[in-house]
Amino acid sequence: MAVFKFPEDQRRLDWLILRDSPFVLYLDRSKLGEVCDWFLRHSYQLVTFNCTNWQSESDFHDDISASLKFPDYYGRNLDALNECMCSDLDIPQESGLLLVFHHFNVFKKHFPETSYHLLDILAEASRRYLLYGQRLITFIQSDDQKIVFEPVGACHVLHARWQTKHFD
Repeated sequence: MAVFKFPEDQRRLDWLILRDSPFVLYLDRSKLGEVCDWFLRHSYQLVTFNCTNWQSESDFHDDISASLKFPDYYGRNLDALNECMCSDLDIPQESGLLLVFHHFNVFKKHFPETSYHLLDILAEASRRYLLYGQRLITFIQSDDQKIVFEPVGACHVLHARWQTKHFD
């Protein structure tokens, strides 16, 4: 299991990233390449996406489902994406999974709501996988130097009634 060890892992790049967020934005492609090399050297599985290929939301769902090997029942909508991202990813136990979205600014420009929901879903999925010692990290590469993102991955405050309904 890929559980971090204290204190020796506090200087690892993956620990430093996941400590604060499951995302890193890269505006410099050469720096992105260097960092991806670190993850490959540490046995991470790397899956890349070229967002310029997504001319429609259907293209997006086709590429995501094929690249991440989603089951045949994948419904090609955001609810199905959330379900598969949180339960059907094949994450190496000894390392982790790194998703890299190249030219994300193109996707964000053409499909702003879907791009936001994708990041929100990935934030939740990363948090869930960490509960089981699995690491899911996402790199976003943008050619737009001024790209801005709204916060993603917010958690709800649970009401005490939740405990009595879902507790064994």
